[in-house]
Amino acid sequence: MGDRGASIWRGHNTKNGMPHQQNIELLATTVAAGVQTVVGPDLLGFALFTSGTFTLEITDAQDDVDDTLNVVVQRKLPNGGYEDIVAFTEVLGNGADALTFVADVFAGASGGDEHIVAALTAGTILDVPWGDILRVNYVIVDPGGADATFTLAVHAHMRV
Repeated sequence: MGDRGASIWRGHNTKNGMPHQQNIELLATTVAAGVQTVVGPDLLGFALFTSGTFTLEITDAQDDVDDTLNVVVQRKLPNGGYEDIVAFTEVLGNGADALTFVADVFAGASGGDEHIVAALTAGTILDVPWGDILRVNYVIVDPGGADATFTLAVHAHMRV
C-alpha cells in the first residue's frame, strides 16, 4: 500500500484521528445577571492534552449596549497563582441570541511554571503548557445599572 500522507502509531491515525476528549464542560449553561465577577472552580485532568479548542457559547445577551461580558480560561501554576490562556472576545449586551466564540490553543513548550503575565486582552490566547488544572472566570460590567443578563456556557474539545 502506498503512503497516503497519514502516520500510523499503535493503531491510531496520528494525522487525522488523534485521541481526544470531546465536549468537556468547563462552565455549565449559566444565567448571569447584574454586575459580578465569578471565579470558577478548579477543573482537573488536563495535563495529558497538548491542544484544545475552547468555545464560549452565548444564547442570550440582553439588549443594553453598555453592558459587557468578559470570559477567560486560566491555568493554575505550581506556585498557586493563575494565568489566562484564553481571553474570549468581549461580548456586548446588544440583544444577540446566538453567539459562538472559538479559540484554538496549543500547550506550547515555552512559559515556565512561574510564568505570570498581566491579564490577556480580549480576543487573545497564550500558548503555554497548561498543566493539570484549568478554570473559567467571567466579569459582567453594567455601567447603566440595568442588571445586565447573559446566558453563557464554556466547553472544550481537547486533543493529545
